[in-house]
Amino acid sequence: ISGDEQAEVAALEEFAAALREIDAASFSKFQRLVQRLKEPEFNWQAADPSDRLVIFSERIETLRWLRENLPGAAGLKPGHFEILHGGMTDTEQQELVDRFGRQDDSVRVLLCSDVASEGLNLHYFCHRLVHFDLPWSLMVFQQRNGRVDRYGQTRQPRIVYLFTETGVDRIKGDLRILEILQTKDEQANRNLGDPASFLHVFDPDKEAAKVAEIMAAGTSPQQFEATIDAAQASTEQAGTDADADAGGDWLLKLFAQTEQRGDAATAPPPSTDFIREGISLFGDGALSSDYAFARTALQQLCIPTPIASFSHDDASQTITLNAPRDLQERLRVTLPLEVRDEHHRYALCAHKSRMAQAIEQARQAKADEESWPALHYLWQQHPIMDWLSDRVLTAFGRHRAPVIQCPQLIDGEQAFLLMGLIPNRKGQPLLIEWQVAVCNAGAWTLQAFPDFVARTRFKAGTLANRNQGIDTAALQANLPAAVAAMKQHMLALQRRFAADMTARLSGTLADLQHLQGRQIEQLELRLAANQQAEQFKKTRREQRTQHIRKVFDEYRQWVQDTMTTEPQPFIQVLAAAVQ
Repeated sequence: ISGDEQAEVAALEEFAAALREIDAASFSKFQRLVQRLKEPEFNWQAADPSDRLVIFSERIETLRWLRENLPGAAGLKPGHFEILHGGMTDTEQQELVDRFGRQDDSVRVLLCSDVASEGLNLHYFCHRLVHFDLPWSLMVFQQRNGRVDRYGQTRQPRIVYLFTETGVDRIKGDLRILEILQTKDEQANRNLGDPASFLHVFDPDKEAAKVAEIMAAGTSPQQFEATIDAAQASTEQAGTDADADAGGDWLLKLFAQTEQRGDAATAPPPSTDFIREGISLFGDGALSSDYAFARTALQQLCIPTPIASFSHDDASQTITLNAPRDLQERLRVTLPLEVRDEHHRYALCAHKSRMAQAIEQARQAKADEESWPALHYLWQQHPIMDWLSDRVLTAFGRHRAPVIQCPQLIDGEQAFLLMGLIPNRKGQPLLIEWQVAVCNAGAWTLQAFPDFVARTRFKAGTLANRNQGIDTAALQANLPAAVAAMKQHMLALQRRFAADMTARLSGTLADLQHLQGRQIEQLELRLAANQQAEQFKKTRREQRTQHIRKVFDEYRQWVQDTMTTEPQPFIQVLAAAVQ
């Protein structure tokens, strides 16, 4: 061993001896942590099971030391502390996370290594997080904070960073770099930005290694901050300059170019001409429209012969249904196995707070208990609602529509509720219109469906069924004229829509042509720098050129098929109304 190595070993031994002298009482960072936890401003209620704490550290040994020393200092029992680290199996980690999310569990403080910084939900009864050690990666900052500062958090997150202070100038500069990282993390969080844009590294380990290299190179904090600010500025500029690079996400560049065609300050606002707010004929404000529809539909479908046994409760907006055979078969393929009831009995609830309570109760179930909510959310996307809608539609029979008596209509007035639809070449609806063709004294007008509903109070519960037969001959005679009026309306909409789409399609195709040319140019540049034989380069050029053309031709066809409408509208008669 050389003299230099002996000196280094001696220095390390001296350093280790000094570290062994440090106990909990003399460990200033630990004492600052305890002080912070007890400060009235931090207001941590350690005895409150709904006010829990997450502490992150880089090293497992530090976590073990904290578990040994923090309970007594914080006034808690050792059983209130658990450690979550990468040496645990996935099952063990998830079991501990589940325990931390159950209010009746004894865990109050979760001591975590960075294995817990990604993908785990720690926010259910916790909005406080302490960085006992600071990571050397902006991405880890964001990942750690995201355990409690995430969707579903009901309280303002409280996040504490424990910085180390030193009197050594060289080390002081390194620690200042860590402070800059923390500041940039908060900046990225405020601006909804990507922390990776500061260092242009998209891996936490590589990002930490890059920071270590910067420290080892003796970079000053001022130089470091200027460097990452410049890196972020270049990233933002690249995001607005689609021509900066012909490679990368060419779809993103395509639409970025489209945005830059004109002055952003004078560009017209997005068109909302073809957007309509939804309307329901069910519900009265107190009751959900989905619940009112489901209740009414089941009541009507059970006359005269019940299709299923069910009960309903308006106060809780809950429907309990015993699924008939056809619904059982549908649910067998539309619901996961763990959701299906072995007795085919389902409770659907539209009351949001009651549903939230049921979800929370299920989430707090222990591992050996049922962990799925006893209630299903009653909304349009539930398979039972799909089944119910289909049963209502088939109850009328093919090519039939109901005739409804509406006292609010003018004498002699007839109204036809119609839906018009125009698809694109792929059969996807592009234009959908609900209109009411109104015939009064031989004159036809089209009225928007919401306006008709408001004028006639055309809603469930407001129209009495008189149980009287209606002569439909006059309605049948006027039906072709109603459909013709709707068809003319849809064709006019189609012309406006097609004119708008033609301009957009032309611009998109031009952008595609330009981008394809850039791809070919980039290919030629790469081949020119390639030292392979010309024969190999020729083969490569042909293969890549063919691939580029194929990709762009397929995308052009997709764009054209998606943005081009079919020539004829589809008109469906939904109902007719008479006085």
